Amino acid sequence: MNIQTFISDLIISAASNMDIQLLPIELEKPADPQFGDYSSNVAMIYFKSQNANKNLAQGGKTEAKNSRELAQHLVELMQDQLGNDQSRIERIEVAGPGFINFYLSKELLFSHLNRVIQSQADVIEKINQGQKVVVEFTDPNPFKEFHIGHLYSNTVGESISRLIEATGGVVWRADYFGDVGMHVAKSIWGILSKLKRENPQIVFDFGSLVDDQKADSQELLIKEFNQIGELTLEERIKFLGQAYALGATAYETDPDAKAQMQQMNFLIYKAGQDRLLEEEKWEKVVDYDKFIQPASMAYYDLIKMMYFKGRKWSIGYFDAIYQRLGMKFDGYYPESKAGELGYEIVNEHLNKGVFEKSQGAIIFKGSKFGFHDRVFINSLGLPTYEAKELSLPKLKQLDFAYQRSIIITGNEINEYFKVLMKALSLIDADLANKTIHLGHGMVRLPDGKMSSRTGKILTGLWLLEEAKEAVLKIMRSSQTKKSNNLEGDAEIIGQSAIKYAFLRHSVGSDIAFSFDQSLDFQGNSGPYLLYTYVRCKSVLEKELNGDSILPIDILFDNKSYLGFNLVNEEHVILQDLLIYSDIVVKAAIEYAPHYLSQYLYKLAQDYSAFYNSCSILSAKDERKTFRLALTRSVMLILEKGLAILGIKVVAKM
Repeated sequence: MNIQTFISDLIISAASNMDIQLLPIELEKPADPQFGDYSSNVAMIYFKSQNANKNLAQGGKTEAKNSRELAQHLVELMQDQLGNDQSRIERIEVAGPGFINFYLSKELLFSHLNRVIQSQADVIEKINQGQKVVVEFTDPNPFKEFHIGHLYSNTVGESISRLIEATGGVVWRADYFGDVGMHVAKSIWGILSKLKRENPQIVFDFGSLVDDQKADSQELLIKEFNQIGELTLEERIKFLGQAYALGATAYETDPDAKAQMQQMNFLIYKAGQDRLLEEEKWEKVVDYDKFIQPASMAYYDLIKMMYFKGRKWSIGYFDAIYQRLGMKFDGYYPESKAGELGYEIVNEHLNKGVFEKSQGAIIFKGSKFGFHDRVFINSLGLPTYEAKELSLPKLKQLDFAYQRSIIITGNEINEYFKVLMKALSLIDADLANKTIHLGHGMVRLPDGKMSSRTGKILTGLWLLEEAKEAVLKIMRSSQTKKSNNLEGDAEIIGQSAIKYAFLRHSVGSDIAFSFDQSLDFQGNSGPYLLYTYVRCKSVLEKELNGDSILPIDILFDNKSYLGFNLVNEEHVILQDLLIYSDIVVKAAIEYAPHYLSQYLYKLAQDYSAFYNSCSILSAKDERKTFRLALTRSVMLILEKGLAILGIKVVAKM
């Protein structure tokens, strides 16, 4: 039981002896330890409440004329419960009009300090022990670039995954991506158009050429496309992004081009299905051939080749980014597969009344349940995003028999997910009950909203490179000792700036990203936390060559800590260390990494105040050992906490 729960239970027990019914207890941490480690205004609140007055007026076991008297009665009852046991609470006092202040024992604070050191900061309560949890996040689409929104989703999803793991859970990281659909058709149409523009000999026009022209042009297109394949991976992805922007624009402005892309879309679905058949031994569910016009099949081999290669380039590009970010996925779920199963599920439950036909499509009547209606099979007979998403719980369950499945997306589709979850609950209530959707906010940059359709997109890779270069510039101009690994350290520090800037805000809120704030080595930033870690490490290196610290058991052996007159800065850090596990547990329960981010920033600030006010290396004997122990504990907690946020540490700054 953590100390806050212990204190809350103590108050509730005392109040019950007075026939007072209490609402949930709220504890505060006074800024100044002279007012206690924790404080409660429960007596003031309940004395004013009608419920408390009523109970007192009816002759509770203890009468009280005001909130201070009520607080005093509660304190007397709590002291009776504690008796001579001061292992956790040293004393309880009443202050002002009825504040109840709790002072933790030095034995508790020092023993926890020792525990942090001995266990290398692994003091987190394992509330998720044995839980198998799927976390789906990032979800970038092949044939389009990995933008800043994907980077944000990846940062949030990875941190939530690590919070669950830190509290004992086993996580299956899932990536759901759109490898079929109109965006792929737009991209491949754009590829064909770009290659035509770059080579006048290509007269290819989808759907309108005679056989000899088709053959000649297709041969040239294959040659040109293979040359694109010889470029660097980054150049290939840039090419795909430009092609998508070209196709997306034409789709909106050119009716003929739109018609070509719509027909090409059937070929894309067939190519996706063929990949499943050839590479994953999949059994075909949907007969896409019936949707394809005979004339279009002349282009199938060309489209299929471009699809297979473009898809492979995209996935390789995404994997390189994941590796750079220090994470990897356990399961990949392409829309080509999800669509097949989703199509089957929708048609099966059409006959069971979950779905119904409407204007040639199959829809879910969400309006019956207070939501809106959604199309699951469109009028062309193709599974929509909704049908694909509907199959994911079953696909994940086959790979990883989970107790929970968390889906992380942008919050602009929160209402969509409400409809989807209602449909899922009518199909498989158990899987629906296990599924949680988290909608995160958007990342805003000074230049405004990003658009992959227009090509005006700031990629995740661009942001990573910009942060790294900005850090390199600062490091090269610094007068302090240079790092032995300038490039590597700049990468870590740059990522810390981005990830911490994303994670210090609550998941549902939008983020206005600023390079100046994120790279501020003295402000609320990732680099500041790394700087504090390096400062702690430097102190220990000067005294103990960095790797270890004298055990503080000597303070317990002779009870030296009982005689310590703790200064405020020492006491505050001991308080911080005590609640680290509680903060991680709270963040894991609420899927809210910002609690941990805020805690680490306060810890860094408190250590800075301690470092500036308290002599460490020139302190005497046991006091020096104690302060070194504080330093090592802060260093360990910063390292472990940052790791949960997906941030590595550096040795020097």
